[in-house]
Amino acid sequence: MDHFRPQGTPKPSPATGGRIGYQSERISLRGILGFAVILTATIAAAQYVLALMMSHYGEEEARGKQAASPMLATPWEVPGPRLQPDPAAERLDVQAAQKEHLASYGWVDAKAGVAHIPIDRAMDVLAKAGLPDIKPGPATDSPLMPPAEAESQAQSAAPKPAPEVKKAP
Repeated sequence: MDHFRPQGTPKPSPATGGRIGYQSERISLRGILGFAVILTATIAAAQYVLALMMSHYGEEEARGKQAASPMLATPWEVPGPRLQPDPAAERLDVQAAQKEHLASYGWVDAKAGVAHIPIDRAMDVLAKAGLPDIKPGPATDSPLMPPAEAESQAQSAAPKPAPEVKKAP
């Protein structure tokens, strides 16, 4: 067990009077106990002051409730906020109404003859007839081009009819 020896040897210090060990003069039990007593007294005093303040504020609040000004009283009851009593049920109601609308026939604009049909029926119609042909818009470099410029470019890019050639008789 020689390999468990401490490395080096402690040397006596003049601060310890030639003794080897800790410096007992620097640790004072009296100082530690004095600090603990002062800390405890400070905490107790702070608690006492806070208790006095809270009782004072409680009395002041009670006096304020008794002597409320008649000008502060409202002659009517102020309504509370109008909150949703059951948001989940309302959301389900809205979703059910939307599903019913999507699965029914009806007019969007009766004067213009625009109606809506159920989604399943619309998909069947599109599957049989196909998508309508849509003319592509003018090719522009910027999607932010003013409408007047876009129209003039579309007209200049449109194919011009071939000039009529008259045949000699």
